[in-house]
Amino acid sequence: MRRIAQRAGVTPALLHYYFGGPDGLLEALLAERVAPPLNEAMAHARLQAVRPQQALTRLMQRTTWLLASDPLLRRALWLSPAQGLRDALRTCLRELLVRAQEAGTLRVDLDPDYLAGTLLGLMLFPFLDGNPPALASGAAQLMLQHIALLRDGIVRADSPGRRRR
Repeated sequence: MRRIAQRAGVTPALLHYYFGGPDGLLEALLAERVAPPLNEAMAHARLQAVRPQQALTRLMQRTTWLLASDPLLRRALWLSPAQGLRDALRTCLRELLVRAQEAGTLRVDLDPDYLAGTLLGLMLFPFLDGNPPALASGAAQLMLQHIALLRDGIVRADSPGRRRR
């Protein structure tokens, strides 16, 4: 806190007064800088929920793009205080998955909680080490590949062993 106060040109006491300590400072950083773009993406997806597959795809693409283009978001989303933000993202994914199941565009025999966790993992795992796997411009394409893998699997459509659904 002392080094942060020094770089900010304030006293450590002022930081402690406003933030209470490192956890409070981190929570403020998450609330002010990290959460707004993700919250905006989730709000937009919920508005588009009448077409749940499209809203789901767009949310995943937007989140992946944000992770690829924002180093602070990439690092902060793994911290413990960001658990609420990760939970909100999972909840939004689950809501869209349930909508898609209700619309008949997604298999109803698949557990939406499991699917939401899987999709969240697909979005976050490539950024686990804090480095983007692709340029931000390629993040949307990366997410489309993840969705295609979930939708179609890895067996070729013309493969003799492929079963029809």
